[in-house]
Amino acid sequence: PIVVVGGAPEWAQKYQSPGFTFKSCGPVDAVYYDEFAAFMVDLIRYLGSQAIHVQYWEFWNQPEMPYISSPIVPASPVDGCWGEPGTPNYGGNDYAKLLKSTHTAVTATDPSAQILVGGLYLECDPGNPPAGQACESASFINGILEEEATQGPLFHGISFQAYDHFGGAEGSYQNANWMSS
Repeated sequence: PIVVVGGAPEWAQKYQSPGFTFKSCGPVDAVYYDEFAAFMVDLIRYLGSQAIHVQYWEFWNQPEMPYISSPIVPASPVDGCWGEPGTPNYGGNDYAKLLKSTHTAVTATDPSAQILVGGLYLECDPGNPPAGQACESASFINGILEEEATQGPLFHGISFQAYDHFGGAEGSYQNANWMSS
């Protein structure tokens, strides 16, 4: 199994100012990265005491989805919420820093553990965006890769989601955002 950990309590959230509605999927405040890593260690130990060995840990589903709506991507009520429209790499560097703290703690506790980047949505091809779409959130992965290049191992694999849509006839599938069919 792959266990997806995709949230944090309100007190550990980055956004707590007036005007923000609490969503458990929101990004963790950097001051709580070590507490999140300690939670993961406790979770691994607890599951181990129940004779449950989880090897694969994925952090957030569609982490690049924004907490706050952007002109291109609406805010997600349940997924991701690490996306930061208008920032370098769309917030991917911050997510990567959480991965670093967590990777170190988790693999020290269970050397067989595999850390996975949350299933990326990748709404369109940033190298060939459809008209009217900037594909800004696709740069999220760049932040993760930049941090790994400077900080060392952050993950063992990257999950992603590919969406093709039924084209109305047998064998007809397409995704206009990726110009595929």
